[in-house]
Amino acid sequence: MCSLTPSAYFACYTVDKTVQELDSDLENGLNPSQAVEKRKTSGYNEFEVEEGDHPEYRSEKSLEALNKLVPHHCHLTRVNVNTISFFNRDGHLATISAAELVPGDLVRFGVGDRVPADVRLITAVNLEIDESNLTGETKPRKKTIDVMISESNYVESIQERKNIAFMGTLVRNGHGSGIVVGTGNNTEYGVVFSLVKEAETPKTPFQISMNDLGKKLSYLSVSLAVAAIPEGLPIVVAVTLGLGVLRMARKNAIIKKLPSVETLGSVNVICVDKTGTLTENVMTVTKIFTLDEETIFDLEHGLPSKTTVAMREVLKIGGLCNNAKIDDEGKKFGQATDVALLDCLIKMNLEDEIMGYDRVSEIPFNSEQKWMSVTCRRKNDNSSSEIIYFKGSIEVVLGKCTSYYVSETHKPPLDVPAKESVMRHVTAMSSLGLRVLAMASGSDHNKLTFVGCVAMYDPPRKGVEKAIKQLIGGGVKQHYFILDQTALSIARKLGIPVNPANHSNCLTGADIEAMSSDDLKAVIGSIT
Repeated sequence: MCSLTPSAYFACYTVDKTVQELDSDLENGLNPSQAVEKRKTSGYNEFEVEEGDHPEYRSEKSLEALNKLVPHHCHLTRVNVNTISFFNRDGHLATISAAELVPGDLVRFGVGDRVPADVRLITAVNLEIDESNLTGETKPRKKTIDVMISESNYVESIQERKNIAFMGTLVRNGHGSGIVVGTGNNTEYGVVFSLVKEAETPKTPFQISMNDLGKKLSYLSVSLAVAAIPEGLPIVVAVTLGLGVLRMARKNAIIKKLPSVETLGSVNVICVDKTGTLTENVMTVTKIFTLDEETIFDLEHGLPSKTTVAMREVLKIGGLCNNAKIDDEGKKFGQATDVALLDCLIKMNLEDEIMGYDRVSEIPFNSEQKWMSVTCRRKNDNSSSEIIYFKGSIEVVLGKCTSYYVSETHKPPLDVPAKESVMRHVTAMSSLGLRVLAMASGSDHNKLTFVGCVAMYDPPRKGVEKAIKQLIGGGVKQHYFILDQTALSIARKLGIPVNPANHSNCLTGADIEAMSSDDLKAVIGSIT
């Protein structure tokens, strides 16, 4: 059996025993002096990038520098942290570099966050984590805070450590918190990192072809061997690839391994996601739609002169059904859509609308269900009824609504003509490249009241249009998977040639997941 990381043992510990073992505090975490002392023995939560031979040496050093320049932050609970902090219902959190973490620290994470260290979970709200980079399993794993039972007092299998969140894994659903039990090389990711460093780099197809060519030439004849064996060929290849590296370096591109230049030259298909890659992932609420007046309110060129009851209710739901937070300096943290909704609420001077509520429970957003809900009650009023506030994709929200909002006392039935009106306005907003979120409220998840929609704009990233033109000009084959009107609009703005009329040649994400590799290869040529 190979040596085990601390998480294998802490998986069998209760939360209280874990806190006691690491001399931490369940509410406040470590104090700064404790963290300094622990770092003397545990070191920093990072990995060393070894220096390679020239010319790969400079690339390794550049990657090391980039690692220092790009701070990988985490949400930390620690007493008297002299960093940017923001208020949370459960305590005071701070954002620090993940490299500063030590065993005993308390951290929190939500959808889209990468786990900064090996963590023994102490809370898990519908928490599902993608561990594919460790286990190879693509399906997110459901996490729990329950103690793992083992006669040997450790859990050897990573898959069985259901109360451990591993460094480098991605939160796909829900949110959670926990106590750091392993950092750096004492994590499962550290074990993988060590194995990768020890592994021999496989030869590329180009290197294999060159070796094969040399062998064939040497087999021609013994008499021609001395004259024909291309002794200078490796030097020529190295110089050619080196020139390629220098040309790419002038374009601010870093090549870690020299043969990668040849591999890049063989690329004929590039797959990227839209949000954050083709776009900036900096969203702004630009339009609000309410069914009471069947009007789209435009916020792009300034705030409206007047607000309706329904519009204020839309923004209130967007603020309550929201996990974004604000630090002491006014900086906002959270998912891009949540930050955009909170920012709009503040600009409209409606933040007081959400201050009078306590959150009772939450069902977090995930990519499969495409909605999020919170159950709230008015503060200091135990006699008040609980209200569900709901946001999500328009199709899901409409499917759960039986009425629409005009005022608290007037909620007409959401009939077919009303739904058609909503979809007509949503299509109009989506065609402008806007992402639309619908809002609803009520006392029953299947009998909600439709309140309205917000539309957000995520601008295309600078330089992407030029890069796409160069790819097309370089002969890179184009295959597009357009999921909605928003993606179609962004594609047009970036100069991507699409044929929106030919919907039969479009594949959705669900279609691709249902296909085998052979099936996908068979149809990919017909997708435009």
